[in-house]
Amino acid sequence: MENFVYEQNVFRFSARLKTEDDPAARKLVGKLLLDEENKFAATVERLDRTDGQIADCKSHISLQYALIERLKGDGHDIKPAERLLGNMMELHDLYVSYREVLLDGLDRRAL
Repeated sequence: MENFVYEQNVFRFSARLKTEDDPAARKLVGKLLLDEENKFAATVERLDRTDGQIADCKSHISLQYALIERLKGDGHDIKPAERLLGNMMELHDLYVSYREVLLDGLDRRAL
C-alpha cells in the first residue's frame, strides 16, 4: 500500500512539473518528486520505470516540438507551447539525473 501512495505522488508531481510556470513552485515540486522517488530502493525495476519515464518525456518533447512548428506555421503565439516544452525538458533532465543516482545505488549494492 505504501508503494502505491509513493507511485501516485510521483505521478502527481511529474504531471505538475509539466505545467507549472512559477520557478519557485517548480523547484519545490521537483524536490518533492525526488523525495518520493528516493523512498524506493535502488532496484532494476525502479531503473526500468525511470527509463520508461525518460522515454515518455522524450516522446512528449518530440510531439511538443511538432506542435510548436505547426503553431508557428499557422501564425499563432508559441510562447505558452515553448514554456510547456521547457517544462518537459526540465522534467526529462530531472529523470536522467535520478537515473544516475539509481545506477550509483545499484553499483554499490553489486560490490
